[in-house]
Amino acid sequence: MHLESWEKLCELKFRGGLGFRDLKAFNMALLAKPTWRILTEPELQVSRLMKSKYFSNESLLYVQDYRYTSLVWTSILWGRDLSFNGVRWNISNGSSVRVWKDPWLPRDSSFYPFRVSSGVSQNLKVSNLIDSITNS
Repeated sequence: MHLESWEKLCELKFRGGLGFRDLKAFNMALLAKPTWRILTEPELQVSRLMKSKYFSNESLLYVQDYRYTSLVWTSILWGRDLSFNGVRWNISNGSSVRVWKDPWLPRDSSFYPFRVSSGVSQNLKVSNLIDSITNS
C-alpha cells in the first residue's frame, strides 16, 4: 500500500477519506498520558512507585534513561520527550526554576539562556535574578 493511500484512509470522512484513526498519533498520545499523570498527580501510588525506583533525587523532566530499565519506564521517558519538546517554565517567583538548566526564556529557537560565565553557579535560580519591589 502506498503512503498516499494510507493517508487517504486516515482522512476524515467529510474530506473524502475513510476516517480510520492514525495509529501512530494514537500510540504517541497513549505513551504521553502516563508521563503527564506522573507529573500532575504525584500522590498516586504508581507515581510514587516510579519516583522511588527511577528518579528519587530529581525531577522526571531531567532524569536520564538507564541502560537496563523496563519497557514501561522507557516508554514513559519517550512520552516525556514527546510531550515536553518546546515546553518552557512559566515564571511566578522563580524559586524552582534553574537559570542555566531549565527552559524558561521566551525565544523562538531555544528557551535556554546563552552561556556567559563559567564562574556563575550552575544551580542559580531565576528568583535570584528578580528584583523584589517589596524588599527595596
